[in-house]
Amino acid sequence: FPSHDICPVNNTIKPNSVWHFSGGYFRNFDASTLEFSTELYYKNYNNLIEYGGNIDKIINSSEAINEFYFGKGKTFGTEVFLRKNTGKVTGWVSYALGWSYRHFDEINNAKPYFANNDRRHDLSLVLMYEATKRLSFSSTFSYASGSRLNLPRSWFVIDNKVILEYSNYNAFKMPNYHRLDVAVNYKLKPIKNIKSELNLAVYNIYNRANPFSIYFNTKNENENSFDFKIKMAYLLPILPSISWTFHI
Repeated sequence: FPSHDICPVNNTIKPNSVWHFSGGYFRNFDASTLEFSTELYYKNYNNLIEYGGNIDKIINSSEAINEFYFGKGKTFGTEVFLRKNTGKVTGWVSYALGWSYRHFDEINNAKPYFANNDRRHDLSLVLMYEATKRLSFSSTFSYASGSRLNLPRSWFVIDNKVILEYSNYNAFKMPNYHRLDVAVNYKLKPIKNIKSELNLAVYNIYNRANPFSIYFNTKNENENSFDFKIKMAYLLPILPSISWTFHI
């Protein structure tokens, strides 16, 4: 049995629990040419954990355990899905609308706040077109609201030290994420009964600069001058690729 120091659940840390309620409607239309589904869901979380101490205390588990915050949360929303299975043009569209809240007595003055993974909208659209038996095209569009994060709203200097001032917890939202990928697929004539196909794809075709993370830093230029900046790290830009796939 694991020792008290490394056991993830003990007399202080209780196991997480969740109540999940959901209901949906599912139906096929036109001899299963079209598939449709929609679902409502609600989740209630208990014994969630946030760490409120300094990073150096994590090394010492006996100190870190006293820095944990325990709270609750809830998530609710709806999901819609529509798919076309047959014909020259096929594909699907899915959309999710959701809210995610957390509530800790030690955070945000004990008021509920948005969770880090709160994303209001999430949309995916996939289209495929079979021009001939050998030539086909496809495209994928993705869109998602930015996730939540906690950033300072202002800053000032006292005794040559930078003091950061925050508003409500997780009050800031990252920029929305979206991108379009396209591809062309061509099936070659079999070579000694070995089938193959060429694929040309372009990732992020309109070169959207989607942020991966946002961070801030303060730099002491000199004794009387400070530089405070909020910066972003971005995901991949436009990226073409070509492949030759064999089916043995």
